[in-house]
Amino acid sequence: MGILAAVLVILLAILFLDDMELTAVSLIIAIPLAVTYQLTDSAVLSAFTTFGILMLLGLLYRYRTAALQMRK
Repeated sequence: MGILAAVLVILLAILFLDDMELTAVSLIIAIPLAVTYQLTDSAVLSAFTTFGILMLLGLLYRYRTAALQMRK
């Protein structure tokens, strides 16, 4: 179940964060997924938590990109 959650989060991250490098995304995914899975023993909770972190990082990245474009 943990492997299935990891694959699901990786696929969702690739879908939503298509402009970031794959290696950075995989590291961003691996660390919170492993930590929350070890703390809670729930694959579903760790997948949702990791996906939420990824969405937050994606929004911050897009906000930063938009702010840099407005500066020019």
